[in-house]
Amino acid sequence: MHGYVLNRMRSCVSEKVAPKVWRMQSGQTRRIYYICDDAGWPVSWLYLTQRKGWAAWEVAQIWTFPEHRGKGHAETLYKAAINSDGILLASGNLHTQYSQAMWRSFIRRRLFNVWAQDFKNLTSTALVDIEEDELECELPIYIQPSSWKRPSTDVRLLALRKDKK
Repeated sequence: MHGYVLNRMRSCVSEKVAPKVWRMQSGQTRRIYYICDDAGWPVSWLYLTQRKGWAAWEVAQIWTFPEHRGKGHAETLYKAAINSDGILLASGNLHTQYSQAMWRSFIRRRLFNVWAQDFKNLTSTALVDIEEDELECELPIYIQPSSWKRPSTDVRLLALRKDKK
């Protein structure tokens, strides 16, 4: 993926959307937010895709090189993407412990409007809140796969930019 990001940086126009954060459009359905080191090399990126007819951009990959972790790059990229694009979709089942902690932080600080939706039953939605540093939601956000069976739900988090007053 690093090679892909470098290739896109050479062939696509990038625009600065937040301090340290650049965004480039890679075709009609792919967008990359990235942070570079002092030499101009990408050290962290958020790769988004958009399905036809969807308003939300879906997180396909978030990556930070190990030597650059712990500096808040993932949070910076997520915040820039949500504030720029307005809405972001993230799959609950794919969240690592670090990603889960970041989403808890977003919800605790009420940075965005966050809700959950089951993509196998689109009428099933629920607000997401936090209680004692644990996410509270009527839908099962983080399911630990116990077998190779296909889960009966596909619950994802959606974050919507709050309008500035």
